Amino acid sequence: MAVDSNDIGHLIPLEVVLRNGTGELLLNVANVLLDPTIQTSAQTAVHVARDVTRKNLADKDTIINIISPSQEQLLISGGSGGSAMTLATIAAIQGKTPRKDILITGTINDDHTIGQIGSPRAKALAAKDAGAVMFLVPVGQAVDVGNIGIEVREVGTIEDAMAYVLP
Repeated sequence: MAVDSNDIGHLIPLEVVLRNGTGELLLNVANVLLDPTIQTSAQTAVHVARDVTRKNLADKDTIINIISPSQEQLLISGGSGGSAMTLATIAAIQGKTPRKDILITGTINDDHTIGQIGSPRAKALAAKDAGAVMFLVPVGQAVDVGNIGIEVREVGTIEDAMAYVLP
């Protein structure tokens, strides 16, 4: 989830692919401008995913594809996609498909906690427009979303989020 300069939320497709390799983390980006915090967020996401799954990825490269369908380039800053990258990486490691009707926003921390983000309401509205039935936000931020016509749940850790997103 991202928010543009007009405070309008956008769904940015995210995919994680694991392939034989040497433990590299690669970001593949199209139609999106990323600030340097995204690299740090991706590194933390992979670290937490390895920790949760207890898998060593030294013989795998992790490729995170971030491709905006928009004709206009979006600038994504901050780490609010960290929890989504973590869930997508866990799913790739476990060979699972995450639910597409439940979306999440939130930073990811080394201790598996999901941190606060900006513009939760705009992101939630974009999730609803994308067909989500549930939107997961960091603890304490559901009040910032309000009633938008889909279920909004607070999650404190990536393990909490896994219970919703990974069947």
